[in-house]
Amino acid sequence: MEKAIFPLRYMNITQGVNGGFTHQGSMAIDLGCKENKEVLYAPFTGIIKKVYKTSGNFVWLESKEKVLWADGKTDYMVVLTGHDDNVESLYVGKEIKQGTPYYMQGTSGNVENIHVHIEVGRGHFKGNGWAKNEEGVWVINEAVHPADAFFLPKEMMIDNDNGYDWKKETEAHCHIG
Repeated sequence: MEKAIFPLRYMNITQGVNGGFTHQGSMAIDLGCKENKEVLYAPFTGIIKKVYKTSGNFVWLESKEKVLWADGKTDYMVVLTGHDDNVESLYVGKEIKQGTPYYMQGTSGNVENIHVHIEVGRGHFKGNGWAKNEEGVWVINEAVHPADAFFLPKEMMIDNDNGYDWKKETEAHCHIG
């Protein structure tokens, strides 16, 4: 069974649940880049379930099998990413192996700075992939905080983890790149 591995090698949380939060009622985090746009690696072997190109180039990737979550549970996982400038190579049904580069930080949609928006949902992809919460904000179905979902890769560089309790990946067979 694969562990769900955080999709970046560099962490600089610019928005999240604690402090600087603008995604009302959401478990989303935004991650800025260090100097250049950072690539995202598939956190598990997954299948693209939806590509939303209208604003923000959002992509939903669902694990092909159940994965081990950082909170110790095993279940399917759906990761929603947003703001890549070019998702032309991504399509519904495309399989992406764990650790494969598949997405990039960017500026598509209503954003000012290069970053990536990440949300995580527990279970299978449902409906259209998101729903409006009590604050009227569109969020992923069955939202879980990313710190409860992902193990951090061993080679992770952290500038700002926003004080979340991240779990470190320890087994050599689960890595990115």
